[in-house]
Amino acid sequence: MAQWAALHLNVGNEETFVNVEAVMRIQQLPEGVTKIFFWDGREIVVREGAAEVLGIFRRGQ
Repeated sequence: MAQWAALHLNVGNEETFVNVEAVMRIQQLPEGVTKIFFWDGREIVVREGAAEVLGIFRRGQ
C-alpha cells in the first residue's frame, strides 16, 4: 500500500499529495525550499524544508 504525504507547492498556495515510495531523493535549496525528485524523472519544489519533508515522510502523513 502506497504511503502519501501532503505538501505545499512552492508556487501558489496549492497542496499536493506525494507518493513517498515514488521519491528518488530530496534536495534542500538555498531559498529554504525543497526539490523532490521522482523515479520517473519528474520533480517538484515544495515550501517545506528538507528536514520537515523527511519528518513528514517518516510519520507517513
